[in-house]
Amino acid sequence: MNFAAENFGKIWPVHVDGFIRLLSGLRAAFDGDLDSVLILPVIGSAVLPRHKMPTDITSKQFLAGKIRRELTTPLNTHSIAQITGIPRETVRRKISRLQAKVSPVVEKI
Repeated sequence: MNFAAENFGKIWPVHVDGFIRLLSGLRAAFDGDLDSVLILPVIGSAVLPRHKMPTDITSKQFLAGKIRRELTTPLNTHSIAQITGIPRETVRRKISRLQAKVSPVVEKI
């Protein structure tokens, strides 16, 4: 038997409590829009695909752009809809809203 199975009664409540806190915090940060919470990491995984990510890359190298362009996997609303199960048109609207929220912040940087 492995550690998790042997200590299920101790691990499960802590895991559930942490998951509730995480989802509650994300729900608050995204104005109750859990679909956007789901869409954002799907986009993030295309920008930083785990199977292509060099283990020795620094955030500075990534943000410089060259490596980012080499790593990024193409992604569109249809792909996001297939991955998440969210209708394509809903994905398009959610991405537009996310872009509108992020654009003013990015321009300040």
